[in-house]
Amino acid sequence: MITQKKYLENSLKDQKGISDTIEAKNRIRRLIRSFFLDRDCHTLVRPVENEQNIQNLNEVPNSELRSEFVS
Repeated sequence: MITQKKYLENSLKDQKGISDTIEAKNRIRRLIRSFFLDRDCHTLVRPVENEQNIQNLNEVPNSELRSEFVS
């Protein structure tokens, strides 16, 4: 099992490749690593079950959010 912090650190490693897209994403990764020297990661409960609602979360009434997310 991977820890949350290890997941974050793995996500911030440069990816291999030479396309403009990869270079742009790696630049962002390098900036995050340089600006945030002390990093940690915490998982959150999904606010809703339905994937369609995730895409439009700002339109979902608070009463339809999962109680675990609200608390």
